[in-house]
Amino acid sequence: MQIQEVLRQLDELFATNQIQEAEQFLTEALMQAKEEESQKKSSGEEVLILLNELTGYYRSVGRHEEAVQNAREALEQIRKLGMSESAEHGTTLVNAATALRAAGQYEAALEAYREAEQIYSICLPSEDARFAGLYNNMSLAYERQNAHEEALSCLQKALSVILQTADAKEETAATYTNLAELYLKTGQISEGLNCLEKALVLYEAGNTQDPHYAAALSACGHGYYLAGRYEEAIDSYTKALRMILDTYGENDAYAVTCENCAMVLETAGFPKEAGILREKAAHARKRCSAVESKSYERRPESEKDRKKGIELARAYYEQFGKRMIREQFPEYADRIAVGLVGEGSECLGFDDMLSEDHDYGAAFCMWLTQEDYDKIGDRLQSAYEQLPSKVQGHKRRIASARGSGRDGVFSIPDFYENFLGREWFSVLEDDKKVDGEKVFSVWAGFQEERLAMVVNGAVFTDPLGEFSRVRECLMREMPEQLWLQKTATAIAKAAQAGQYNYARCMRRGDTTAASFALWEFLREAVHIEYLLHHAYMPYYKWAWRGMENLSGAQEMQKRIETLANERPERDHWKAVGEVQEVNWDDPIVCQIEQISAMILDRLREQKLTYGWEDFLEIHTDRILKAGERMKREKTEILEAIIQLEWNMFQKVRNTGGRAGCQDDWETFYIMRKSQFTSWKKELLLSYERDLLDGESAGRNLVMEKYAYMMESTVPEEYRRIEENLPKISEEKKKLIEGIVSIQVSWREEMAGEYPQLSGQARIIHTEEDTVEDISFETYLRGELKTYSMETLVRYGQLVAEYAKAGKNMVEEIIECTVRLYGYGTMGQAEHSVGRKK
Repeated sequence: MQIQEVLRQLDELFATNQIQEAEQFLTEALMQAKEEESQKKSSGEEVLILLNELTGYYRSVGRHEEAVQNAREALEQIRKLGMSESAEHGTTLVNAATALRAAGQYEAALEAYREAEQIYSICLPSEDARFAGLYNNMSLAYERQNAHEEALSCLQKALSVILQTADAKEETAATYTNLAELYLKTGQISEGLNCLEKALVLYEAGNTQDPHYAAALSACGHGYYLAGRYEEAIDSYTKALRMILDTYGENDAYAVTCENCAMVLETAGFPKEAGILREKAAHARKRCSAVESKSYERRPESEKDRKKGIELARAYYEQFGKRMIREQFPEYADRIAVGLVGEGSECLGFDDMLSEDHDYGAAFCMWLTQEDYDKIGDRLQSAYEQLPSKVQGHKRRIASARGSGRDGVFSIPDFYENFLGREWFSVLEDDKKVDGEKVFSVWAGFQEERLAMVVNGAVFTDPLGEFSRVRECLMREMPEQLWLQKTATAIAKAAQAGQYNYARCMRRGDTTAASFALWEFLREAVHIEYLLHHAYMPYYKWAWRGMENLSGAQEMQKRIETLANERPERDHWKAVGEVQEVNWDDPIVCQIEQISAMILDRLREQKLTYGWEDFLEIHTDRILKAGERMKREKTEILEAIIQLEWNMFQKVRNTGGRAGCQDDWETFYIMRKSQFTSWKKELLLSYERDLLDGESAGRNLVMEKYAYMMESTVPEEYRRIEENLPKISEEKKKLIEGIVSIQVSWREEMAGEYPQLSGQARIIHTEEDTVEDISFETYLRGELKTYSMETLVRYGQLVAEYAKAGKNMVEEIIECTVRLYGYGTMGQAEHSVGRKK
C-alpha cells in the first residue's frame, strides 16, 4: 500500500465534499493495511495512520463512540509497533483526547492530553508547532469543565508557540478563535471580538475551506450577538452554516449553528426565519441520530433505543429543571450547580437494562452553598419534587430505601461530607494553609471508591464554580507521597499474592487457597492500573469495566479478563518439585508473569522504578523513593551519577592490567562534572536511570563505552566481542552521528581559538585514532552508544538548543574544567599552558 497516495485520494474526496464515500474509502484502506500487516508485507505504520484518520473523521461527523473506539485501537497499535514515547505516540494521544473531549469524557481527555504533553516534551523542541495544537485542544477540555484559568493558560502557551512558527496562519487563527471563545464566555466581549477579527484576517488570507474557519465565523456570530450587533451576527452565522453544509453536511455543528442563528433572528425580530432554522436543526439532529445508530448494532436489541441515566438526567434538567429554577428562584439562578454525581451505575455511565429494576429514572442533583441552602434549600427541594413525573417517555426515579438521598437538593459541604467524612472541608478549602501532616492524614483516610463517586457523573452547570472547585481539587489527585505509598503497597500485594503465594498454594495442592491468591492478584493488578492513571478505582463491581475509560489500558483489561476465567488445576503441578522455580506449565502462572511484566513496563514508563527484575516486590522501595529522586537538586543528581560511573570504572578490565587513571579520582571527578554541569535536570535523571538499569542487570556501561571505542582502535578484537554488546539500531546510529558531527565541529572551533589547551586534550578525529590515543570523536560516539533512547533524545535536544543559540557546548565544558583546576578564564589557562611549553 502506498499510504501517501491513499491520503492524497482521501484529500480529494474531502475537497469534493464526498463525505460518505470518504468513510467507505477509509474503512476499505484500513482493512487492506491490516491484511498487509498480518502477512508481514508492511510495518503496521499504515494501520496507525488510517486509524488516526478514521478517528478524526468520526469525530467530525458526530459519531463519537466510533471515534473513541478507533482512537483506542490506534493507541494499542502504537504499543504494538514499539513506538511508545515517540512523537507519533504523542500525536495519537492528542487525537484520542480530542475524540474523548468531543464525546464529553473531559477528565479522560485531559489525562490523555497531559500524557501527550510529557511525551512531546521529551521528543520535540519547545517551539514545535505540535505543542500549539496540543494546548489549543487541551484548553477546550478545561473550558468544558469551567476551569477558565487553566484554559486561558493553555491558550497563551499555544499562542506563544505558534507565533514563533513560520507559515502557520491556520494554526494561529485557530488559537485566536479559541482565545476569543474563552473571552466571550467570561464576559470580555471586546477582547473576544478583537481576537476573532485577527483570526478571520488570517483565514481569509489562506485556506477559506479550513473547517476551523467555520468555527471562527460561528464564534464571531456569538460575539456580535453579545455586543448587540445582530446584523453582523446573522451574516457570520450564515457564512458558517454554508461552510459546514458544504464540508461535512448536516452534522451536530450544523444543528447547533442553526439554533444559535435562530436565537439571533428571533431577538432581532425575525421569528419566521428563526422557525425555519430550528426546523433545519431538528432535521439535522434526526439525521445524525440515524447515522450514529449504526454504532449500536453490536448491542443487544433491547439496549439500542435505551437512554443512559446521565442523558436522562440532563434531559430532565434541560426540559423542566432549568425553567423551574429560572422562574421560581431567579435571584439564585446564577448560584445553583446542577448535575448527576455520586452513587449508582448511571453516574459511571455503566447502567443498562438490568439497572432499571431499582433506583432508576429521571433525576438530577442541585448543589448550593451552605448560606444559600439555609435560605432556600427546603423550598427548592419542594419545587424539585413537584416536577413532572415523566420526561421523554421515562418515569421519574423512585428510590428504594438504600437508594434514597441520591438526588435533589444538597448543601455543598454536606454532599462532600457524606462521601469523605467530617474533616474533608478543612483540608480541601485551602490545603496550603493546613499542616502538611494533617493534609496527608486526611487524604489517607479517604476511601478510593468514595473518591471515585464524587468525581464521576457530570456537572451540567455550575455558574458559581464552588461545587466544581472541590471536584477539581479531588481530581488533581492525592498528595504525591501518599500516591507512591498506595502504588508500592498495591505492587507488594500483587507480587505476594500472584507471583509468590499462588505457586506455594499449588505446590501444596490447595486450589481453594490458590484461588484466593489469584483473585487478590487480579484485584491489585486492576488497582495498580487505576493508580498509574491517577484515577480512583470504583466499587469492585465496576472496577474492571471502568478500565475501558483509562487511556492505553485495553490490553491489560483483556489480559485480566482472560486470567479471571482461569481455574487452578492440580495436574499442571504434578511434575513440579520443591525447587522454587517458575512453573511455566501452568497457564495461570504464565499469565500472572505476563501481567506483572506489563506492570513493570508501566512503572518504568512513569519513572517510578529502574531495573528489570521480574519479581515486582523488589521495586517497592524504589517506588517509595521515586518522589525523593525526582525532587533532588541538580547537583545531588550529578554527584550520584559521578559516583555510579566511578564504581563501574573501577570494574573495567584492561588487557594490560589496571590503568593508572582508575586510581585518579580527582581527574575523573573534574572531567565528568565538567560534562554534566551543562546538562538539564531531566537529562541527568534519565542518564542516572540508565546507569541504575545497567547496574541492576549486571551491565557495566563504562566498560561498554570503551568496548564500543575498540571498533576504531582495535577492529579485529572488537569483532570478537561485538556480539556481546547491546545492538545499536539504525535510528539510534543516525541520531548519534548527527550529534557527533555537531560536537566535532565545536571541538575544531575550540582548537582554533585555544590551540594550547586543545593540545592538552584528546586528538579530535576518529581517523587519527591509535591503540594508545583515542580521539574526541571516537570517545563521544562510544559514550553515546551506551545511552538509552530517551537519554540520547534528550541529549540531542540539548545539543540542538546550543546550536540554535550559537553557543559552543564543547568550549563551555572545557571552560568548566579549567575553572575546576583553579583558572579564572579560558584565556588564563591558555596562556599558562603555553608558557609551560
